[in-house]
Amino acid sequence: MNQNDHLRLWKTASIRVLDIRYTLMNKGEELRSYRLPASSFLYSVRGKARVILDGKMHELERYHVLHSGRGGCIDINRVGDEFEYYLILYKAKMSLPIRHTLLELMETSNPFQMQYVFAPSYPINLLDKVQKMCQEWNKQGELEHFHVKGLFYQFVYELLRQQQDWEIRHYKPDLVDQAVYYIEENYNYPITLHSVAEKFNYSISYLGKQFKRKTGKSLIDYVIQIRIQKAQSMLLTIDATLQEIAVRVGYEDVSYFVRLFKKYNGTTPSQFKIQYQNKRQVADYPMMRSKYSNDWEWFWCYIDNEFHYHNKKEGDLSMVKVTKPSMLATLCLCFALLLSACSGGAATTNTGATEQSGASQVVATNPISNASETRIFVDDLGSEVEVPANPKRVVVATWHYPGHFLSLGITPIGVFENAKESKFIGDQVKDAELLTQESIEQTLALNPDLIVTDSTNPNIDKLKEIAPTVVFDLTKRTNRLETLIDIGKIVGKVDEANKQVENWEKRLASTKKRFEEFDSSQTVSVIGDYTKELYIYGPNFGRGTEVLYTSLGLKYPKILEDQLSKTDVRYVQLSEELLPDYLGDYVFISGPTEERKTILDDPLYATLPIVKNKRVYYIHEPSFYFSDPISLNGQLDFFERILLDGAKE
Repeated sequence: MNQNDHLRLWKTASIRVLDIRYTLMNKGEELRSYRLPASSFLYSVRGKARVILDGKMHELERYHVLHSGRGGCIDINRVGDEFEYYLILYKAKMSLPIRHTLLELMETSNPFQMQYVFAPSYPINLLDKVQKMCQEWNKQGELEHFHVKGLFYQFVYELLRQQQDWEIRHYKPDLVDQAVYYIEENYNYPITLHSVAEKFNYSISYLGKQFKRKTGKSLIDYVIQIRIQKAQSMLLTIDATLQEIAVRVGYEDVSYFVRLFKKYNGTTPSQFKIQYQNKRQVADYPMMRSKYSNDWEWFWCYIDNEFHYHNKKEGDLSMVKVTKPSMLATLCLCFALLLSACSGGAATTNTGATEQSGASQVVATNPISNASETRIFVDDLGSEVEVPANPKRVVVATWHYPGHFLSLGITPIGVFENAKESKFIGDQVKDAELLTQESIEQTLALNPDLIVTDSTNPNIDKLKEIAPTVVFDLTKRTNRLETLIDIGKIVGKVDEANKQVENWEKRLASTKKRFEEFDSSQTVSVIGDYTKELYIYGPNFGRGTEVLYTSLGLKYPKILEDQLSKTDVRYVQLSEELLPDYLGDYVFISGPTEERKTILDDPLYATLPIVKNKRVYYIHEPSFYFSDPISLNGQLDFFERILLDGAKE
């Protein structure tokens, strides 16, 4: 990446300094396998040591700068008499909206993930800023931390300025190698494609494609493979129950672990252990051992120091003593795996077939396949879907409907981002997995027994291979509470759904009586402000329009009514010049963030009557996006306070 591109991204990014650490290492001390929790600068100021960053060795002396992105793994050893350094941890975030060209640069040449080592020409300039940063940071005051941010920018400026005079060898760390290393260290903790992508600051789709391209496996398949191999080792080398082994390799559900083990190994764990015990004499044949030793040589890098990482927390600076497995254990496991491979030939053939379609593997491992009670529901695509009578693990793979399930007493285990950000339902789904339309492997890892999505999802067929999937067509219902009744039918809670609708209608009728005092000639506008784009919304398009227009019957501006009568679309995109023509007597501006500054705060609009009369209100879009009973009641409370009680917000 050229220097100008580097500078463009630094200028555009929002930077947050997370921590500044000073460390003095003495001779003989080591730092082992420390995974950087954020993008980092390491600045050595005295002594020398060997620093290994993601397997690449660097001999650092005083006044060297090392940079790495989040997830980089550092080892420091061979310290001279001493080694003194500062570590600056920071987070860089690209603020929306962002140009497409910059997004492409971030995807291909992210400077905040770049790894390089540099010996500056004028090290004292950098040293002065780093020392001041550390001093200010340790004071723990808000003003001092604000000063640190300014000093950090000065440090980066000085670094980039000096880099112009030198040819610095940047290298992009191999993403897949880093991911593989992370999985091997943390296989016994929850791992999803989303969590690994977030760890290394890459998009889910990019990591998934790169991992499959380089390894031939999906990331989740690779995680399962490592876990099963670890379990095989434990079965033969330690005295532990099946439940204990399942938990140690990352599975709380022992029955699910057994099914996975059999799928990938061809035998159950017990059968695997018995086969080894019955045929242990195979180890007496050295020619057989020689034939297969090379095939498994790669495997032993995974089983050294079996439980070393089980209790290690990310960021620990402890020094590690690595031990090797005994020769007997090595031989035992090799021959047991060989025997297992022979006895599981049919299973191996099946595995080869499933590699052509990764999602099809789910059918054998999904708990719903053994469910004894189901019902048939015909979804909006006309598909007859066999769903569990009492689903326990529901994934809502759409921007809609999480609140519908919450209203019926079912908490989804996976939702999209706007649900977590909603003030009305966010707290109830805070522990749910964050998903997108591309989160196929992440959804698989959740092991759902029911998935609900909408017809705009491009991965419906893949979702159907994971669990029973019901698809709703967003255009079929103007009243979203009709969907609540259908969801009640799916989960066996029709009576509760009808009760929720009845309660809403009673509440609405009571509130509408209060709105009889509202001047019916006044109009209300709902504007979407997205910095570069402006929209005005009609009925039943979220952002509170279901409540304002459909439920309360309030009017929107005549010019919008005329526009909507000419098309099936329920919104109009506006230019800034036309905006004043579409403003009603009350204006609610919907935005995606918590920031309340809107386009009408511009002094250009200060003379408008609605601005003078302070009738412009901000609504947080994720909270006003949904049309479930919980969200509708929260929205109705808000509009009642504003329009009838005169509240400011």
